[in-house]
Amino acid sequence: MTVETYKMLLPESKRTPENIKLGYYLGWCVELLIEHVVMGDDIMDGGQIRRTRKCWHLLDDVKLAAVNDGCIIETGMYCLLRKTFGHHDCFLRLLEIFNESAFSVYIGQHIDIKYSKDIFNMTLPLYRTIVRNAATYIVSYQPVVLGMTLAGYTSPEVAKETRYILTQLGYYYLIENDYMDCFADLHLKGKNGRDIETGRCRWPIVVFMEKATPEQKKLMRTHYGQDNEESVAVVKQLLEEVNIHQVYADYAAELYHNLMEDIQRSPNDDLKRVYMKLVEIMTCSTEAGGVFP
Repeated sequence: MTVETYKMLLPESKRTPENIKLGYYLGWCVELLIEHVVMGDDIMDGGQIRRTRKCWHLLDDVKLAAVNDGCIIETGMYCLLRKTFGHHDCFLRLLEIFNESAFSVYIGQHIDIKYSKDIFNMTLPLYRTIVRNAATYIVSYQPVVLGMTLAGYTSPEVAKETRYILTQLGYYYLIENDYMDCFADLHLKGKNGRDIETGRCRWPIVVFMEKATPEQKKLMRTHYGQDNEESVAVVKQLLEEVNIHQVYADYAAELYHNLMEDIQRSPNDDLKRVYMKLVEIMTCSTEAGGVFP
C-alpha cells in the first residue's frame, strides 16, 4: 500500500530508480512495525500459528525472548527510517506518523483487552468507535499517508479527507478479520483463530448479543472464552443460529457501498485513483474475486 501510493502520486519526472527505491524502503519500515505488533499480539493471545507457521514465541530456542526480539525489530525500523530518510525534508513528518501509529496500536491493544472483560454489554456503535479510534490507524491510514507524504502530499485538508475514507476502509478490513477468525480455513487466513477461545471483543460476538434471545445469551456467556473444543463448537453453533453469515454479508455490503459513495465525492482525482486501487484489492471486490462491482 505504501509503495503503490507513492508510485501513483509521484510526478512522472521524479520516477527514477533511486526515488522508487525510497518507496520500498518506507514500505519495509511499515512491515517491520507491523511485524513487531503481531509478535506481541501472538504472545498476549496465546497464538499458535502465524502465516501457516508456528508462532515465533513458541520456538524452543526463542520462547519469551520473543519480547526482546520484537523490540529489536521496532527499534531497527527507526534506525532504517533515520538512515534512509534522515536528510529528507519529510523525515520529521514520517517519524511523527510512525510514532502516532505505534502509540495508536498500543492503546488499541489496551482497549481491546479492557473491553474483552465486559464484552457481553458491548454495543455495535461503541465497538465501531473503539476500533475506528484505536485500530484502523495502523491497518489502512498509516501505510497510505506515508506514501502520500513521501510523494509531497502534506496539506492538512488532504490529510483530513484521506483519514476519513481510509478509516472506513480499515474498519471493513477489521470486520472481515473478526469474521474470518471464527470461520475461515487455516490455509486461507494463515493463522489459527483464537478469538473465541480467548474471549476477545470482536464483531461476531457484539452482533450476536444484539440479536440473540435471553436463553442464547445465557449459553453464550457460559461458553465464550473457554479454551476447549466443545465450547468453541457451541459458540459457533450459536452464531449460526442468529444467521451470522447473512448478517456479515449484508453489513459488509453496506460498508462497501458507503465507502464507494464517499470516494466518488472526493474532489482530488489523484487520491481517488489511490482509493480505487485499494478497493480493487479488497476481498469483497470483483477484482479480488468477491461479489461487489
